[in-house]
Amino acid sequence: MGEQQRWTAKRKAEIILQIIHQTTTVVDVARQNDLSPSEVQEWIDTFLKAGEKGLKAHASDLQEQTEKEIKEH
Repeated sequence: MGEQQRWTAKRKAEIILQIIHQTTTVVDVARQNDLSPSEVQEWIDTFLKAGEKGLKAHASDLQEQTEKEIKEH
């Protein structure tokens, strides 16, 4: 592969979801795209950490944040 490919967040997410849904593997993605498996695994780890943060948001936390923002304005 002679040219460098730009990896957008959307494209990375598509690949990560394929791996999570087991339609491909980290090794296959790495091989097909001239990447190291550790680089692809890093994408997955980052994706999962961000997802975990999103799941931690509770309705009460969001309400407190909204009330705080209203008081500040």
